[in-house]
Amino acid sequence: MPTHRSVHFDRFTRDARRVLQYAQEEAARFNHRSIGTIHLLLGLLRVEDGGAARVLTRHGVALPAVRAAAKEQLGASASDQPHEIGLEPDAKRTIEAAVDEARRLRTHEIATEHLLLGLLRQRDSGGVHLLTRLGADPDRLRADALRELDGEGT
Repeated sequence: MPTHRSVHFDRFTRDARRVLQYAQEEAARFNHRSIGTIHLLLGLLRVEDGGAARVLTRHGVALPAVRAAAKEQLGASASDQPHEIGLEPDAKRTIEAAVDEARRLRTHEIATEHLLLGLLRQRDSGGVHLLTRLGADPDRLRADALRELDGEGT
């Protein structure tokens, strides 16, 4: 799992930690040296029973389409995969924003929905651009993620 000094990953739910693990796997799949917001988006979708995946799916965002768009947008690197994959600045900001979202919502644990909310705050990131390209509206995703956290997901 990627590390970042200012984040305490013990506050992350099991599913949120799985998102980070899957994001790392996705970066490795593309032979990328660091995890970006698109890798995080792929990780969110891979935790199929997580709240963020439910939100994304309701908005027509599916793993195969995101993976195909990611491949087109990012391409695969020909370089050898490093032993340790780091976090790109947008991915770091996403994780920090997820922690901030949980604090704002007065929840101790950081869930997949918080990671989605953190991702959506990175408006100029590859992950949000990809979502928009696939027809998803970041503001509607945010509202739905907040409803999901309240247990009102539809």
